[in-house]
Amino acid sequence: DKSQRRRRGGGSGGSAGGGGGGEVAEVEATEVEEAHQAAMRRLEEAHQTEVSAIEEELVQAHNEEALSTERAQAHLDEAKVEAERLSMRAAEVAAECGSAGALKRQLQQCGERSSDLESSVARLSTSLKKSDTLIEQLAK
Repeated sequence: DKSQRRRRGGGSGGSAGGGGGGEVAEVEATEVEEAHQAAMRRLEEAHQTEVSAIEEELVQAHNEEALSTERAQAHLDEAKVEAERLSMRAAEVAAECGSAGALKRQLQQCGERSSDLESSVARLSTSLKKSDTLIEQLAK
């Protein structure tokens, strides 16, 4: 109010020249005030436009982050499934290796028995030859 009164001519009812200068000053002050208010509205609109743009960027960034998080979770889930599958396959291979080891031991035992049988056959063959020789001698 005080600044408006100063612009309007001091608020004393006009000047000594007949009061016409006070009306001009008042019109000029009103025009200045209106220009100031228009400038403030433009600044507020520009500010709101900028705030809206930033809000849109934030929403877009949030959506992109959510999408990236979903993708990462999907990759993680796939990796977990693959790890479980590999773990089960490793258990199968370990079981197969255990079975192979058992088969190898059985084969070794069969080989040992085969060697024993060959020795027995060789002894029996020798005994049979001796028996044949004795029978021939008895037959004479």
